[in-house]
Amino acid sequence: MPYSPGRTIILWSLIGFASTTVIAGIVLSIWRWVQPCPVGEKRFWANCYRDLQAQPLKIGVSATSPIEDYRALATHLQEQLGVRVVVDRHTPFPEIRDRLDLKDWDIAFTGSPVLSIAAEDNNYTGMAVMYPDRPLYDRAALFVKADSKIKSIADIQPNTTIALGSSASALTFLIPIYALYGKTLKIGRGYHPREAINLVKTGKIDIGAGLYTAIKDDSALRFIYISQPIPGVGVYLSPQLLNFDRELIKIAMLNANSEIKSQAKYTAVQTPDYSELRKIIARAEEVASCLKSNQNYFNWQVPIQLFCHNFSKS
Repeated sequence: MPYSPGRTIILWSLIGFASTTVIAGIVLSIWRWVQPCPVGEKRFWANCYRDLQAQPLKIGVSATSPIEDYRALATHLQEQLGVRVVVDRHTPFPEIRDRLDLKDWDIAFTGSPVLSIAAEDNNYTGMAVMYPDRPLYDRAALFVKADSKIKSIADIQPNTTIALGSSASALTFLIPIYALYGKTLKIGRGYHPREAINLVKTGKIDIGAGLYTAIKDDSALRFIYISQPIPGVGVYLSPQLLNFDRELIKIAMLNANSEIKSQAKYTAVQTPDYSELRKIIARAEEVASCLKSNQNYFNWQVPIQLFCHNFSKS
């Protein structure tokens, strides 16, 4: 190939650009290593992690969870790890996603498959599952009084009333929304399954949402819908923890005695696969978001149509 001054200039320009890029990358890495970490964090190579000697290890649970259930676990972890441990149970259930987004909890008892998915999306590491006394896979259910004229979802009319759970609940909110797609009815939101059962039994509302296993033996109630099996709830460790610290916490939790694990409602089982549930949740959340422009959003005042013009259930 004949000598070409133009090619030589281009070659040296590329070499110079590559060298500059490498040097800039090295300088940036060094700059990151010498920058101080925020208060309460420690550096390991180029990243900052929680310094458990400077701030307490935080166990996060829903505000509805009794703090007594987690005191023994906190004491056990303090003794095993030599760090201070606190239980944060001041977060209302719908706001747990914010805690996970902020990586505010070191140990997250998510309480819901929806929030387990949120933990995974925020790079939390699964290490156990909650509610060992429940099946690993439960089912969502819609139920009525045993003598109700409503025999199936097809019988629902615009004046039919239903009590759903928290918007963060897969079993009592999102899956029912998905199952009722296209129907028009009066909807209330934020009801604990026990409240929904009482409202249905007393005739104050027509339909409740709950867990199949909690209702299946109640002769006063009858199912009009039962979902496919839904994965259980995970316990997760924060990505803000150093890998070494995370492993020590995991070992300490999994080696705790059976009484501690029973009180804190967790067991050493691999966290479930949520891939199929993710699809249902995405579609249900789309339907719910379409309703937010309605001023009577989920308050039983007027019939609400569960429909989005740009939504296809199939």
